Amino acid sequence: MATQYDLEEELSGIDVPDVYSVERQMMAFESLTSFFATKSWYCGGPIPQKLLMTEENIERILLTKFNKITFDFIYECLGRLPKDPTYSDITVKWETHILLGLFAEMRKLWVPIDFQPGMAVLYFHLCKGMEIIPTSDCTLVDDDE
Repeated sequence: MATQYDLEEELSGIDVPDVYSVERQMMAFESLTSFFATKSWYCGGPIPQKLLMTEENIERILLTKFNKITFDFIYECLGRLPKDPTYSDITVKWETHILLGLFAEMRKLWVPIDFQPGMAVLYFHLCKGMEIIPTSDCTLVDDDE
């Protein structure tokens, strides 16, 4: 729970670009806390706070962009998930249904939209056990943007 932490002290040592204020770092910390509070670690049980609240994870949330590399990674992860045998909607692909549900859950928790790609990458890593892509690949801006 976020109240157990002195957020400013916890975040003061994180080295991110100056364009990101302590307030944005705190928002990233709170987004991690709220979104992953009900999630299970891929190997069972709750996700350990020392694994979740890392400098790398905060930076991933702050820096990951909605770009081709990130979307390719997310869709690759979605393709590796077992399809729910009870899912029968023929108008929406299974992968799209899961992704929209993930983003809808983030919206309900007021996770800022620019944090959502990093949160999705962390979800597949922490909750589904998938190998994570380097943050540097996620921060690239597509040439056609």
